[in-house]
Amino acid sequence: MSDQTAALTAHVEDQEVWRQSLASLASELMAKGFSLERFLVEGEPYLLGFLNAMLGDFANFAGPDVVAEADAFFQSIGLQAGLDAAEADAILAEAVSRLAGDAEGLASETAAAFSRWVEGLRRAGMTDENILAALEADTTELATVLGPWYRGIADMGRSFAKIVDETMQQAIEEAVPVDETNRGSYWITMHDGKVCGQHDTSPERSCARRHGLLKPFAEWVALGLPGSGVTYCRGNCRCMLVTESYLKDGAPANPVDSSEAIQRAQDRATRQHAKVVEYAAARGEEYQTGFPTTGIAEQLRRARSRTARQGLG
Repeated sequence: MSDQTAALTAHVEDQEVWRQSLASLASELMAKGFSLERFLVEGEPYLLGFLNAMLGDFANFAGPDVVAEADAFFQSIGLQAGLDAAEADAILAEAVSRLAGDAEGLASETAAAFSRWVEGLRRAGMTDENILAALEADTTELATVLGPWYRGIADMGRSFAKIVDETMQQAIEEAVPVDETNRGSYWITMHDGKVCGQHDTSPERSCARRHGLLKPFAEWVALGLPGSGVTYCRGNCRCMLVTESYLKDGAPANPVDSSEAIQRAQDRATRQHAKVVEYAAARGEEYQTGFPTTGIAEQLRRARSRTARQGLG
């Protein structure tokens, strides 16, 4: 493995730790802090409040490390000289804002589906107390009704580190002098033994076919960045855009196998799990006592203010 490839797989490992840890944190916060009774009464505003609180917890629990690791990676491949505290905070706030868009959609879709299900039971003669008792007693039914919600919050946790990367790289590229904006970036496909779209002939949705393609960053934005959801692997994408100035001899001939790095990340995430559980247990008590169900924009402003006061980044 070349030094250049080793730098890429090391960053995949760091990101994978947070993919797994934040997916676990989302699940633990759901177990410790989610109130079915409040959701039944308040509907979508409750979900938005829960998601805003959860995004704030992603930032508090992992934000400083995720931003620092991304900063170190981009420095290692020659893209920037390092972030100061204010720049790091701005990257974190913007990444949370991007996730908030997913949060709004998830809350809306979940609340609408749940409302249809509840209305059917009400028409059948069940009271809200009966509905709540039935859900609390039947975990299988609960998993069926709220399955997309459970998967959605876990996916938000898994995508957090990738969105920080994307946000930082876009900020770096936007600062590039105009006469350098046509510099190329290689799409480097990183995989865990499987590569999406291997049987495709077009790179439109295939990471296998995108590997080694060289385009200006602006073109990649238009075509879809790694992890943006345009490829078959959607938010699970581990691919990267790396400048041709770093890969002076061109892209590796084949997609880069990062299976060993991902296994190391799993071991690291396992060691960190106790910390995840402890954090969620403490926060779960606050979730249960109630968080405001005001608009998501206001919640984000408060989260950003809190993040700045705590000096994250």
